[in-house]
Amino acid sequence: MTATPLLCIRADAGPDIGAGHVMRCLALAQAWQARGGEAVFVGRIASDRLAARIEYEGFAHMPHAPGSEAEDIRATLEMLDGAASGAAWLALDGYGFGPSWQDALRETPHRLLVLDDTASLEAYAADVVLNQNIFARQGDYPAPPATLVLAGLRFALLREEFTALPCRPAEPEAATEILVTMGAGDPDNVTATVLEGLARAGSSLRVTVVAGPANPHRAELERMLAQGPLRGEVITADADMADRMRRAHLCVSAAGSTCWELACVGAPSLLITVADNQRGIAAGLAEAGAALDLGGHADLTPERVAEALSPLLGDAAARTAMSSSARHLVDGKGAERVAGLMAAMSGARFSVTRHLRPVRPDDARALWRLANDPDLRANSFSPEPIPWEDHQGWFARKMASPDTRIHLLEIHGVPAGFIRHDLEGGQAVIDYCVAPAFRGLRLGERLLTARAAEVCRDLGAKGITGAVRTNNAPSLRCFQRAGFDRGATETVDGVEYVRFRLSRPEELDYVVVSSRPWNRPVFDHLARHLPGRWHYVERREDLTPGTLERIKPRYIFFLHWSWIVDEAVTSNHECVCFHMTDVPYGRGGSPLQNLIVRDHAGTMLTALRMERGLDTGPVYAKLPLDLAGPARAIYERASWLAADIVARMVAVQPRPEPQQGEPEVFSRRTPEQSELPPDATPRAVYDHIRMLDADGYPRAFARHGRLRFEFEKARIRKGEVVARVSITSRNQEGEA
Repeated sequence: MTATPLLCIRADAGPDIGAGHVMRCLALAQAWQARGGEAVFVGRIASDRLAARIEYEGFAHMPHAPGSEAEDIRATLEMLDGAASGAAWLALDGYGFGPSWQDALRETPHRLLVLDDTASLEAYAADVVLNQNIFARQGDYPAPPATLVLAGLRFALLREEFTALPCRPAEPEAATEILVTMGAGDPDNVTATVLEGLARAGSSLRVTVVAGPANPHRAELERMLAQGPLRGEVITADADMADRMRRAHLCVSAAGSTCWELACVGAPSLLITVADNQRGIAAGLAEAGAALDLGGHADLTPERVAEALSPLLGDAAARTAMSSSARHLVDGKGAERVAGLMAAMSGARFSVTRHLRPVRPDDARALWRLANDPDLRANSFSPEPIPWEDHQGWFARKMASPDTRIHLLEIHGVPAGFIRHDLEGGQAVIDYCVAPAFRGLRLGERLLTARAAEVCRDLGAKGITGAVRTNNAPSLRCFQRAGFDRGATETVDGVEYVRFRLSRPEELDYVVVSSRPWNRPVFDHLARHLPGRWHYVERREDLTPGTLERIKPRYIFFLHWSWIVDEAVTSNHECVCFHMTDVPYGRGGSPLQNLIVRDHAGTMLTALRMERGLDTGPVYAKLPLDLAGPARAIYERASWLAADIVARMVAVQPRPEPQQGEPEVFSRRTPEQSELPPDATPRAVYDHIRMLDADGYPRAFARHGRLRFEFEKARIRKGEVVARVSITSRNQEGEA
């Protein structure tokens, strides 16, 4: 129920190293901000323009001139401790962050993300290691099981402007618009060689040269364009770079992180290696058909540029093929995935039911890695590591067996756990694992029940059973919290274990009630995966005592309902509502809005039995829920967490427990309270807009004379709120 932790980014930018480290971290900071978090940059940023860009995006910059490595670590951690109110994330992006940084972070409560393109250290001990390059492989990094290694273009960090662009225009028959970008510094003036080559390739070309703020050759480049035969201009990278790349017919670029931006917008590109660590990028993109590799800058000649470029200028089909291959490689969602994984590791809850899927043949290696986790093997009845060859045969047999079901828990494409059920003696026997990086988040107990009822139905099992060694305290707690019945302690081959059992639930009727459209996919998911007969009610007139008497539901789940429920319904049926507070705190109306105006960053989603008193009933379950983002996103997040609770209730049928504590009752908000407070701070205005930004809710509004301004899709940057506004006129009674 805490706020998203602070993200502290330690990265430098200057003529010697360029701006790539800072710019890709800016993408991560944007994604972190979108999840409700704050970010701060610590480092040497030589460009005033880049520092201003960071601050414009709403992030603080703490200038830092590092001395020795020990001094750098000490100063950075002091800044981090001073800026964070609790455990935070530190992201390191650069080539000078050695093992001492990871050793130092282990002595703190903070988590560590290392962005590393080279896999050059002998060992890694960060919480997350990220290599976003096309050549990256997870196995390149010697790291313990608890380190999450994110490798490949799926995790390429791109700024928001690259993810919100319209489609690229169709390739013209003749390419005339050329974009040239050689990075922030270009000390060897590779750009001049490129311009000479372009001049040889065609005099009708229009060239836009992006010269970084640290480029010492800008005046020379401007003279070259002014002298002809090329037409064009020299610019500094600006907020329109994404659209410039999208509209360019061809791009000539250094083979650094800019390549992923070009790929995302589908720009056909010619790549030049200006640093040794770029060779793999250029070669990988060329092999994928997304670019041409012109080799290293030291060997580049104008003739080589013209020779490579000339055939493409008149070949629209070739450029179209390159563009398609590039877009296929990079979808622009990498920053969102990385931020989501970091948030999950920090405790942000996600729906297990939603992210649990049947395994596929290509999941064999992921399951093998999970099964060979040392902690899992130590608590297994067969503790020896599993050879890959043995696992391949076992996996093929299990995939083919009608008596086995295996599900993989996957978060943003990363395996976070698995659960297997094997039919033995009429029982579905459990084997399960939560990946080390995601332990301590109470995922195991939801993993045990998310598919329990479905598996019993599909395997024809009478129930589910699991054996846990008596010294495996975490797993014992998982089974108990999940609602399994604990049996007697048994001993086999000198190993003591406890047998847990769960009876197969009856196939009953269930009703899901909701007046909001975002709950329909949740219902469809439940009806598809859980046994029984499922009924959906979305209209007030369909929720009648007579209809429910014919259905005779075991439970009626109210995911979201805007009307008072007939007492004949709640008294004759077991009705469960999902209230967005940690009751008894926050009983009453408009819980989300009341929480946000009280500055809550998180809450509990509470499943409680409905009775005559408003939100006074006993509690079945509670799950943490973060309140970042607009109301629609929060409601959808809550609905999928509710699906986890529904799956458990169908499988276990738990007894609700009375509420504990002193009640505090919220008053239902009125449409008039949607008006923006006249003396609100920008942050309060942002919160006011986002808490009402969902279908069926009165939008935040302001009045000016006869005009009414309604706001949605708000963002806040550097104390400035940017939102979409609809303007309507009001009649004489003051109504829109």
